Amino acid sequence: MPTPNAIVFRSIRAGLFAAIAVLATSPAAFALDPEAFVSRMEALLTSYGLAVDLGPATLKGDKVRVEGFTGRILSDPESKTLTVSMPVTFSAVQEVGGGSYHVGEMLLPDVAYADGDTRINVGKIRFTDLIVPGGTPASPVDLVRSMGGFSAGPMVFSTAGAEVIRVDTITSANSFQPEQSAPDLQSVGSTFTLAGLHVDLTTLPRGEGDAIVQALGLMQLDGQFTETVDWALTNGDLSVSEFALDIANQGRLEMNFALSGYTLSLLNSIYQASEQLNAINPETDPDKHAAAQQALGMSILAQLSVKSFALRYEDHSFANKLLNVMAAGKGTTEDMRQGLKTMAQEWLTGLNSPEISRLASGPISSFLDNPQSFSVSVAPTRPLSFIELVGLAQVPGLLLQNLQLQITAND
Repeated sequence: MPTPNAIVFRSIRAGLFAAIAVLATSPAAFALDPEAFVSRMEALLTSYGLAVDLGPATLKGDKVRVEGFTGRILSDPESKTLTVSMPVTFSAVQEVGGGSYHVGEMLLPDVAYADGDTRINVGKIRFTDLIVPGGTPASPVDLVRSMGGFSAGPMVFSTAGAEVIRVDTITSANSFQPEQSAPDLQSVGSTFTLAGLHVDLTTLPRGEGDAIVQALGLMQLDGQFTETVDWALTNGDLSVSEFALDIANQGRLEMNFALSGYTLSLLNSIYQASEQLNAINPETDPDKHAAAQQALGMSILAQLSVKSFALRYEDHSFANKLLNVMAAGKGTTEDMRQGLKTMAQEWLTGLNSPEISRLASGPISSFLDNPQSFSVSVAPTRPLSFIELVGLAQVPGLLLQNLQLQITAND
């Protein structure tokens, strides 16, 4: 009769054998092929319009190290080839079936690009939660969910050794419903931020317009850009709730809009048409290339409809500085203010639309008298395609009736 210790030992041994059997038949038991992964990554980048040749790849654990790469833009036959000799590292790489891969993080080396005296340097380039599809070519949904996040910075533009533009950080984050890898992906949310924008024109050679630029306060600028987008794949509704450039001590320009008709079917048509367009050399066959571009543009405009649109400018001193510059040598700032009011009224009268004159005249005068904010918005009674808008523009009264145009100042 077996002793209690023998029974325990047999149970442990059986459990170990079972665990080994499970591990041996799981995908993780098979070493990932780094070259196969690289091939899929190159195919994904091709779908994005980039011809990228990744260098030799080696595998260590779940990390794939690629020894540099070359790349260029497919749609531009004259684009220069970017060559990077430093390694690219892919971490937490997993094969998830069907030739697809999930990458936890991709780290690129700092990039330095030179063209004459112009230099562009980008540091700390990082991509997160990449899904590399197994199908060729990648489907529209594959491309939509291919990246979870991105960050980089600083990015510096310099000329003749002097820094002209600097961006401290660039970040982008995508969210997916119900989840990034879901076969029935329903919606995507995206945020993009360009923070710590610095422009220093004092480093450039002096020019004739420097006095005006100085008077406008544009020699040195600080600001940021932000964007927030939500897209419902199920019905094609696309909403850009924020698209804003904010310059300290100058002003803020913000736009938001909502479109319908941005469906996966339209996206697929755009990708297919773009591939055909890329196959036409604009240098050797410019007419055919232009015709293909026009056909693509008309197709997009016919299927997209405007649900709402708003543009707003908030002044933080730029308007009055501009009035002062315009008035220099021509009279007082008040004279210029009144002159612009007269010019605006004459322009509005020339539109032959009393309704537009009624809507715009008051806000324009109010803003010129005391620049604080100026807004233009439309909220159509129903979604209007861009083709419809072109037709309605021939009858201003009917256009305004459909758009529900509003113009306000200093609100």
